Amino acid sequence: MVAILMLLKWIFIDGWFIWATLAGIWLIWYIFKGIRFGFVFINDNNKKKELKTSFYSSLSQQYELSAYNDSLNLNQNISNILTEYFERLVYDKCVIPSFEKIIKEFINNYEVPSSTIKVGDISNNLSSIEGTKIKFKRSGWPNVNTQSHCFSISWKSGAVYFYPFACILETSDSLDLFDWRDIKVSSTKGEPSHYSYLHERVDGGPDRRYRYNPAIPVYFFSALVFEIKGKKVNMIFNGENVAEQFEKLFREYKKVLASTGGVTMTSNPVIQNPEPSETVSGDEYASIFKKIIDERGKNILQERLFLSLLADYKVFKEKRFLRPFLETMTDEGYWSELTEGNPSVDTLNKIKKKFITIHQYPEHEAAEAISYIGYGLGITA
Repeated sequence: MVAILMLLKWIFIDGWFIWATLAGIWLIWYIFKGIRFGFVFINDNNKKKELKTSFYSSLSQQYELSAYNDSLNLNQNISNILTEYFERLVYDKCVIPSFEKIIKEFINNYEVPSSTIKVGDISNNLSSIEGTKIKFKRSGWPNVNTQSHCFSISWKSGAVYFYPFACILETSDSLDLFDWRDIKVSSTKGEPSHYSYLHERVDGGPDRRYRYNPAIPVYFFSALVFEIKGKKVNMIFNGENVAEQFEKLFREYKKVLASTGGVTMTSNPVIQNPEPSETVSGDEYASIFKKIIDERGKNILQERLFLSLLADYKVFKEKRFLRPFLETMTDEGYWSELTEGNPSVDTLNKIKKKFITIHQYPEHEAAEAISYIGYGLGITA
């Protein structure tokens, strides 16, 4: 007993230098890890900044988009230029129901605990894959002002932002915008997790009493594979037929999009942009409406191109309420009331009243929009 007490005294009291040395080694080790983490964090941030800067520059140059104020932060500039890019795209809205089916399928399946994502090639045995948890959101790139249907799938080191007309793929080493024509979608079940039998014994083996007793492959997981110009993103779901259903919906959507003519982008040279002014008068907006209608004819009012041509003018961007107003007029057929027969000021006032009562527009915004349209169409009191 005395020997044990003496040993304990030597370990915990007389041998304090041993503990001090161990504590010092432990402290140095964690300081080293902290410094290393700091360098990695700084390098990662610098790499992300370089990717975003390159992404912003390539968008601006490739699509001849505006260069925004350098005083704004990079993220806001990217949001601004994506907003402008999306506003200039024209596509048939009949594709939206097919796109919404994909979103609903994700809503039904993304919360499954085993749903994970992996970038790069996957092994044949899906049950052995270690991926990161999928996060699903019914939103696109942050702070992009577009009313389009969109959703995003994100994980620890990246995300895919899906729009009806394009996808944005962000990973740790790339950031790019892709057309749907560049995207290949497929599904796989990998190798069977095990085999079942039509007639089984208690232990799961085949019952030899039956001559016809086929082996039935059993799959616990399936993977939806996106291949975008050599890059692969794999979404792994719990259930052997989940990914196959997704593949079917994506393929149907791509067919519908192609059958409607796909996505086109309006070009700027059609109409010369006026110089932006600090104070824009109502007459200036109204003259823009009139100019476009005179050059293209009244039929242009029922086309998305009309909105895109208006968006080419920088002054149009200052009246954000105009775009949803005009989109609603197109979607609900209000234009026909103004372009058929002999429309009058009373017709304008009826439409204005509908927007105020049915669509809950502020009265001053509805009145302002109607005045621009009336001037453009030559409807005066």
